[in-house]
Amino acid sequence: MSSEIQEVHNAVKGYDLFETLKPFSVADLKMAHGVMAAALPDDAGRFGSGGVGIVSGRQVIHVAPPSCRICNSAAMNISICN
Repeated sequence: MSSEIQEVHNAVKGYDLFETLKPFSVADLKMAHGVMAAALPDDAGRFGSGGVGIVSGRQVIHVAPPSCRICNSAAMNISICN
């Protein structure tokens, strides 16, 4: 199955979960990510541990913040909202 078709299947499963997810739960955030990214990256459902960027041709057009900042920021933002 192509990755685009897998993404659509995953999105439908993810949307079905919306009413059961706790919006300020790190565990639910990771679980939803696991569903949405199933069969795509090897680390679905976990915070990333490496660098991520977007390349267009041979030019880097975006570099995401370091993964340690994302994990800490997500957990902090969720705890503030609780």
